[in-house]
Amino acid sequence: MKIIIKTFLILLTITMFSCNSDDDQNTTLNGCDESYVSTEMTHTFSTANGYTNLTAAKPLEVHHYAMRILEDGVICSIGYQNPTNYTGTYTIKITNNNNGFIYEDVLSFSQTELEYHTISQVLNVEAGDFISVWRTITPGYTDINQANGTIINKMDNSAFTFPITGVNVKFLSSSFEGGGSAEYDTAIPHIALGFNAD
Repeated sequence: MKIIIKTFLILLTITMFSCNSDDDQNTTLNGCDESYVSTEMTHTFSTANGYTNLTAAKPLEVHHYAMRILEDGVICSIGYQNPTNYTGTYTIKITNNNNGFIYEDVLSFSQTELEYHTISQVLNVEAGDFISVWRTITPGYTDINQANGTIINKMDNSAFTFPITGVNVKFLSSSFEGGGSAEYDTAIPHIALGFNAD
């Protein structure tokens, strides 16, 4: 009997410690589809539709876009990728202009891949709510190129004609600002949101 109990405890211990606890790399976390907005972006703004692949550009401090998610649910995570020459942080802000919700946090992300962080508050969305997303580089960066972000352009470098509707997301506008200059609707920043649809 002692051998059976010891064997059971050893197997239980091995099972517990062999589980991967790196939740930031999972595509679904507690019902959160982390690829939700990223997939909408890459499919809607595909090369087949006249857009570029993801590229690092727009060395401006603030990257922003607005959208409507076309189904009910909860925004549950934020995903981004630091440029290879920047290990610092960003202020990430998400607002739901319909219900007044504001989420803001200071986060750093992987330099080699899109990394997600679970947001610490519940951001409920009703189909059609107006959502704004900002990424602002933290003051103290040492090179303007550290303010570059991952974006999608049009192949001919023309302005975007918003709104642009995907399957579950309608993209409404974008802006890039900083250093006394601003660009509107010239690209879409790749700031991904995880979403748990009802």
